[in-house]
Amino acid sequence: MDHAEYANRWNLAKELHIKFLGPVQPSQWPSTHERLFSDVQKLGKRTFHWFTESITIDTLEKPWRNAIRNRAMRLSKLAEESKRIRRNEDSWRFTIENEVMHRFTVEVACTQCRKRLWESEIPATTDSINWQADSLEARRRKRKPCRCPRVWGQNYDDGGINMLFSDRVKATIKHYPALEVAAQPGRLKKYEAPDRVYGLKQTDNFKILLDSTDRRSLVASTRRSLRESIEYTPFGPEGEPLLYPFLIMEAKTSNGASRAEVDMQTAFCIKRLLKLQHDLRAATGDDTQWPTGTTETQQGGDMNSEIHYNIVDLWNGNISYLDDSLQLLLIVDYIFDWARDIYRPAILGELDVLATGDITATDPGVFSTMSSRIASWMNASTEGQTTQVSTFGEPPDLNYLKVVSQEGVIRDAHIIESRYVGLRITEDDVDTFLLSFPCAKTAEIWLFDILKCLSGSWRVDAETIDALESFWTAEPRPTRDKFRREEIFHLNIAIHMFVSELWEPIRQITCFSITESALHVIFSRLGHVQHPDFTQHPEVDPTRLDNESHKIRICEYHVFNACNPSSNGEKRSKCGPNFLP
Repeated sequence: MDHAEYANRWNLAKELHIKFLGPVQPSQWPSTHERLFSDVQKLGKRTFHWFTESITIDTLEKPWRNAIRNRAMRLSKLAEESKRIRRNEDSWRFTIENEVMHRFTVEVACTQCRKRLWESEIPATTDSINWQADSLEARRRKRKPCRCPRVWGQNYDDGGINMLFSDRVKATIKHYPALEVAAQPGRLKKYEAPDRVYGLKQTDNFKILLDSTDRRSLVASTRRSLRESIEYTPFGPEGEPLLYPFLIMEAKTSNGASRAEVDMQTAFCIKRLLKLQHDLRAATGDDTQWPTGTTETQQGGDMNSEIHYNIVDLWNGNISYLDDSLQLLLIVDYIFDWARDIYRPAILGELDVLATGDITATDPGVFSTMSSRIASWMNASTEGQTTQVSTFGEPPDLNYLKVVSQEGVIRDAHIIESRYVGLRITEDDVDTFLLSFPCAKTAEIWLFDILKCLSGSWRVDAETIDALESFWTAEPRPTRDKFRREEIFHLNIAIHMFVSELWEPIRQITCFSITESALHVIFSRLGHVQHPDFTQHPEVDPTRLDNESHKIRICEYHVFNACNPSSNGEKRSKCGPNFLP
């Protein structure tokens, strides 16, 4: 950007009431954003040392915090490496951006138990409308952390792809009217392409509202859909529009542009995105449901209101440092929480005021919205919505066994999926297994936990483990030649009963087994001379397992009867030596 264009941009920004206020004092913050800005500044002061020290206190209730710490360490190392080898702008972005914006790509609800895989360090909230704040707080109180056993090699937040947000890279944002900022007189800039923009996906609920008739056109001679009467995206026609963008990113090399130039390059795109939100709120008038608002309206000299776009600096840092990398991740996570729990429902609420279409409390196809509100629509009235099934004159259509409606889901209780998850460690696996730990201290912690687990174990051979798997899955299990058939394993199993995201009953047995010889090797590698004696634990062979199989079925029956799907619950039964006397 040359000097003439910069000057033109600065003058036009001033004329359009776009102001970059910098790091102003809290007393100068917009009143509607005081809580949000305060939360961001608090997160911008977190230190890596404090965060790490606090993890051990609440690991059980917030297991995702350890993953955030590891992400911060990784981000810092990537930034330091990129700076050391002097990567160019595109290489920086390719290396860093996806790490920073990770939260916008993954689900927050477990696909098995519907509980949370993650929460913001500080939950985003609003102080503007009491009933909305109370509703959000009530939903959050019901959220519990997922405690499902992780599959070997699975990350904690592997809950699937986030279906609420999407982004555009180098997509053109159209300016109306065109900008007179070019250095050449008479040349207009009709569009700009910021590096990256995040917005809302057009989920089913958004599509229903936008495709329905605009209430304001009901009294007109020509009815129009809301999609035709209101602007909802700054981009041109595309397959699936990105709705009401709320986050913009612009990258520049340190020697290629100053901070002021970056401000001027993003100024008019920011104004364009904020104007979309302002126009939506203005369209609903006195019926607005917006909890916070997006712009400030001030009275002009001619008594007409003028829109002011004030941009405030809340944080800056160098992500080569651990403190700054952690702070940036926490702030981005907070923005995600705000976008999910406050901004997106506000946009839906405003569109709902204008549209004639009816939407559901849960957005079809978006699992995490179902998980947070499933109890409410399970209790909804079913009056006037019945399902009739006829099998006369035609072959029976078994699709009636899979009914999904707004009020609930019907599944044949006889259809049960059986899952078997097992980990076996033999003497040959010890070296590889110990190398998976970052240090000997971590391996010591793992060993301590495993010894507690094995305190209620069985002594079995490989044939018995195979028989258990075959019994549980009702499928023959091929013999594994790598195991010595006479070798003794210490085995502990747990039975989990739950309902999947498709409302199908799932029974899962999780088995951990380790050979006696492997235990001896692990103890010796970690410098322990003595280890607990498990020889008194009960021995179980395939014959005994088969004779006592009805007890597993009884256990299974009681667990399923104890489950209450409407409360998103999961019941578990742990099986040990007391289970097979």
